[in-house]
Amino acid sequence: MLTRLEAYHAAGDTVVVAGDFNLPPDAARLNGYYSPTVNTPNNRGNTGRYHELDDADAGNCSGYGELTVSTPDGKGPCGSGTKLDMIFARADRISGAYAADSLAPATTCTGNPGGLCSDHRVLVGTVTLS
Repeated sequence: MLTRLEAYHAAGDTVVVAGDFNLPPDAARLNGYYSPTVNTPNNRGNTGRYHELDDADAGNCSGYGELTVSTPDGKGPCGSGTKLDMIFARADRISGAYAADSLAPATTCTGNPGGLCSDHRVLVGTVTLS
């Protein structure tokens, strides 16, 4: 996928990718995505060209971000929970501040444990791209 993203960039496109990566931010397989400027105690070894829009949130595990699973599980480098959902934008296209936040899951689905409608939280982000 990273090769495809870089091909879009090389063709002059502005790249944003979001979804369930099924890996936490500190997984070695994501080092090629994350910019080296994101090297923090919570997410090391990064060599890529992208920022995950929640990577600079000092209040929610800087370099890793906020949990995106619906039920806090105490995992992750800060013990705040697992993060699997991400929004990436290429660092050289980001103009100014960027941020992301995970929202509490809906609990209106009868028949599911706890009424949860999904095992993931909704992830929203804000970024200005050039």
